[in-house]
Amino acid sequence: MTETACDCPFCKGVIELRPARLRLAECPRCGRPLAFARITQNKAFVASLLDLAKVAMLPLVGGVTAAFALAYIDPQAYAGWIAGALLAWGVIDVWDGTAGLRTHVDRDPSGVLMEAEAWWRSIAKTVFGVTSTLLGSAGLLVVG
Repeated sequence: MTETACDCPFCKGVIELRPARLRLAECPRCGRPLAFARITQNKAFVASLLDLAKVAMLPLVGGVTAAFALAYIDPQAYAGWIAGALLAWGVIDVWDGTAGLRTHVDRDPSGVLMEAEAWWRSIAKTVFGVTSTLLGSAGLLVVG
């Protein structure tokens, strides 16, 4: 059994891949959930599940907003969809923030942050994630 090394898309740490077609795992350096798909014997596709979830939510929210703007759904249904999106984004941010608090690794558009910078940013992500989760939950209870 040969192993292939690849980089974590979040922290750029080296990850050893065991032979498998598709695998879910946690990065040993930054603690983020990752999906691996082997393309060839020596190449693999690696994606952050948190980033994939955030990107998947964008067309969903855009479609719901367009449907509301075109009067295909009523305001109560729109509020429910938006509350659900807030809940989902909040859970993703809490997961990302707590992983950063545990590992002291985070990322921003300029690159990978380490230690104190990552810790403070992770606190902010966790606080905003909890707030978004509570707001989304309250919205679903009200609409519900």
